[in-house]
Amino acid sequence: MSLLTAITIERPPILPPVLPPVLQFGAGLVNQVGTFARARGYRRVLVVSDAFNAGRVGRLDLLGEPAVFGEVRPEPAWCKNQGCGRTNPARIQSHATQT
Repeated sequence: MSLLTAITIERPPILPPVLPPVLQFGAGLVNQVGTFARARGYRRVLVVSDAFNAGRVGRLDLLGEPAVFGEVRPEPAWCKNQGCGRTNPARIQSHATQT
């Protein structure tokens, strides 16, 4: 009797990434989120944000009650170079376009 038994491990299928049809960011777009979601029939929306902006979800004018995850923190490298806690859209936009 052997203590070692051969087993077969199958890899799970690799799924293609799910990409949004449109990705927009920048100053003033908060006023267009509700219109964008309604035009596509989105009724159950997940909002991922930092704690400060999570409290302002009502400004998005979304249908129903959106699910909110408001505990996002900037990545440490970005935080170190740009300074955490500062809300400067120009810095965020320039950082996002560099990657």
